[in-house]
Amino acid sequence: MGKNSILEENLLEGIESNLNRINPVFLSLISSNKFRKSLIDIADKHSVELELPGQSNKSTVYKEYLGGLDEAHNYFKKNYSGLLTEDLIKYLSGKILNQYFSQYRDCAARANVMGLSYPNPLKIPEEILKFIHKNNSISNNIEKAFNAHFNLARIHPFNDGNGRLARFVQNSILVYSGIPPVNIFNFERRNYLDLICSAEKEYYSLEGKVGEEQKKFYSFLGEKLLQSIEDLDKVKVIGVHNRFNSPIKEPTQNEGETNQEYKIILEGIRDRGILRTITSSLRSETKRVNPEGSTFSEKKNRGKDYEITYQGRLESSVIETALGKLANKYNFRYEIKHN
Repeated sequence: MGKNSILEENLLEGIESNLNRINPVFLSLISSNKFRKSLIDIADKHSVELELPGQSNKSTVYKEYLGGLDEAHNYFKKNYSGLLTEDLIKYLSGKILNQYFSQYRDCAARANVMGLSYPNPLKIPEEILKFIHKNNSISNNIEKAFNAHFNLARIHPFNDGNGRLARFVQNSILVYSGIPPVNIFNFERRNYLDLICSAEKEYYSLEGKVGEEQKKFYSFLGEKLLQSIEDLDKVKVIGVHNRFNSPIKEPTQNEGETNQEYKIILEGIRDRGILRTITSSLRSETKRVNPEGSTFSEKKNRGKDYEITYQGRLESSVIETALGKLANKYNFRYEIKHN
């Protein structure tokens, strides 16, 4: 790492190298309001799904969360000039919570994992001003965005919506700097929370110095950004509305025109709750590749195994990739059968 860098030097160089070679047409489109908003919308949906795992995207709370982030985007677009301010952060928090303006929390707060306690409410104004001063002094926009994500989550300045705020500010800084946003998927939720909580605990033990746990968290964000850049680079110029999230390729003449149907037999699932989590994760993972026309249905077979039926236009290799990640996480075996 450089003297004042929060990212490993080779990772930062890799990100910047990939940005320099990316499809120049799409890179220039990021400065387009319509395309930029499309990128942020996708990142916002993943951010909401992180906080509402398994929640239907038609539920009232899901729509409220997305609506708040949309309002925050409109405010950020009009009021961000390259520097964060205390008022900007308070107004963004207010928009995210479907309010006008947020006041700092006035009570103690703890994380749900690792027994982490956030700063005393009386110290929040000082912590925010110190963070803003440092963040505005960072010249690299990638590191500026990542630093904002970590510190807004660490300070936890408001009563609610701090995670959404931290990810929103990060991605807005990136996108308004001509860089694609970071997408953190719901199947990465546990890893993401473990990394950020470990980094926050270390921050206080090292009195604000960047230690190994913080490096791990920043590296995680850096790798996710690399993935977004590579995904964007693989998109062919089909139109501004062609959203990306994962590798997307230009369809060939016969590809994706007919529906596929697969039966996925799962062995080793302990209960129906885990099955629902796996099905929800499969929906989210495959939706990144083909947002339209994919359906999953689940049932319990005789004996101890479960079955998920997929109908849509995806090749089995896509399902296989998604299942492989989930099988490692939840320790089950699977078999894909073509109907």
